[in-house]
Amino acid sequence: MLGEEGDALWDDIVLAERFLVSAMYASSLSKASEVLDKLRLKSSDTRRLLYAVNDQGLRDLVEAAGMVLVQATSEMGRLGSLFSILEDHFESLEFIPHYLVLPAICLQVSSQLHYPAHLALQCYLDGWSRDAQQSGFYTKTVKECTMLLPEDIYADLSEIFSVHVLRLNDPKLVLSWTEKLDLPERRRQELLEKLLDRTVPTPKNKEEEQGAGFLGDKESAPTKKTRALQSTSLRISFAYWERALQRLLWCMR
Repeated sequence: MLGEEGDALWDDIVLAERFLVSAMYASSLSKASEVLDKLRLKSSDTRRLLYAVNDQGLRDLVEAAGMVLVQATSEMGRLGSLFSILEDHFESLEFIPHYLVLPAICLQVSSQLHYPAHLALQCYLDGWSRDAQQSGFYTKTVKECTMLLPEDIYADLSEIFSVHVLRLNDPKLVLSWTEKLDLPERRRQELLEKLLDRTVPTPKNKEEEQGAGFLGDKESAPTKKTRALQSTSLRISFAYWERALQRLLWCMR
């Protein structure tokens, strides 16, 4: 999405970020939601774009506005309803783009919100199978819309669900669920080994300690968002999100 319309949306995202860093969280959430509402289209082609990344300009806008929404929701203490809020903007949970699902799940898990994380991941992960035409992707069809999910994202979400959610909520089911995963054999075996190594859940661990990093780490770093480079607040936001997610996923391994 280019031209004046795209420029205006980026200006709204920058404003939402300024509200966020000024601790005006309700205003930030409202402005980010406004951008997502403007982007929301009902055609199946548009939903596919959110997954196949055929329109990088659209993805950048959705990701930027979505990240602001996720952060504002977190700062307002509403992480338990995060996926309900996202679902309002994407028609259903299954249409939420994976690049928003992953940080949202990591935030809930790091905050020990295992029940809402369980419900969200159980729905989101259901029905994916390897794409026979595109190596490295999984596919599924929802409401006559065919969607794609990168293999590494599917594997990361499956690991979070099995090791850090399902193992705590239903330890009797987790091994059989993991054994049935359509993952590369090496990754599936590594996942099973992690489950066997963690037979006793601990009330406090590194992922809980890491939770503070999502809100407290504000060092700047370069990003790939061309428009975002014009805003110091956006550079801060995307940088600490990227590093925080990398650290949390590393800690989960």
